[in-house]
Amino acid sequence: MNKNISLLVAIGLLTGCTGGSHIKDVSSFEKRPLVKTSVMPSKAQISGAKARVVVLDIDDQAVAIAKTANLGVVIRNKVESLVADAGAETVDRKLAMKLQEEIQLAEVKGNRNYKGPEIADFSITGKVVTTEFTQSYSAASSWVDDKGKRHVTPAKCTYRAAIEATLKVHALPSLNLLDTISITDSESRTQDLSGHSYRHYYTSQTCPKYTQAQLSSLIGAAGADAVVESKVQIKSNFSPRGYITEYRVAKDRNIFKITMGKLAGVKEGMKVDVIQMFHDENALTGETNLEERKLTEGAVSNIVGQKYSWIVIDDASMAGRIRLGDTVKVRFEDSFLDEIKKIF
Repeated sequence: MNKNISLLVAIGLLTGCTGGSHIKDVSSFEKRPLVKTSVMPSKAQISGAKARVVVLDIDDQAVAIAKTANLGVVIRNKVESLVADAGAETVDRKLAMKLQEEIQLAEVKGNRNYKGPEIADFSITGKVVTTEFTQSYSAASSWVDDKGKRHVTPAKCTYRAAIEATLKVHALPSLNLLDTISITDSESRTQDLSGHSYRHYYTSQTCPKYTQAQLSSLIGAAGADAVVESKVQIKSNFSPRGYITEYRVAKDRNIFKITMGKLAGVKEGMKVDVIQMFHDENALTGETNLEERKLTEGAVSNIVGQKYSWIVIDDASMAGRIRLGDTVKVRFEDSFLDEIKKIF
């Protein structure tokens, strides 16, 4: 398919019509009663306090070139940046020196519940799985255009680094594993071998040695890009959350007031998921866990206050199932340009 046609198709798919989220006047909507949800939020949750996240050291010790390039530090710093971008508070890892050890014990022996100071709500750990570096030589080539003019492409060397790592998100103090994120990416750079100073390389068809500084830069770029490629999954673990407090209806439109607004980074047009919480008992152990299930989705309207906002739910049948105290979570998504890059 022609690239221009593909682009137009992609734009059409990614900018498809959605229900309008503009509200002219809330008072014109009729107020409806709400049944309480089965697991009501606590006062601390309703207050809208930011999630506290500690990003612990990313283990790169088992992969020599990753360790030399300080890949673990690069990944950790990029993850911290995304956590802050999600609206969460990053906690100084120096305050959680014992935590990393307890997480390792929990994974190996099944020990649960962190006994240290309550400095965070979530932790992120990680490990570099593989890091590869390759280089390849491409000989010079030439071609003649329609006018008989010869064009020469000089010899070049391509240097490539590929990394793979795993990130894990744990809840604190339970140490329950919430999410496992595999990140992978590669980065390539080329060196033009034209000119007298490179004569030895294009005659011997070899590549100039890559310095340690160049290698570290290349590996670091691959690591940072790998984190960014998974930004939606990473940030979604710490999305701002609010709670349903009011329900109104006008004709076929359903709107709900929630307990988060500008202070939580909420903006008009943002997509949100409505989630219901349930206590689920394990029939074998008798232990009770808190589970969340997505009920429906909606969009933030034009009415956004400092600590509240109104959302619009297009699905009327699902709107009728929403309860007082249900959780509303901002949904992070790739930007339009990110989606286009994935297609092409």
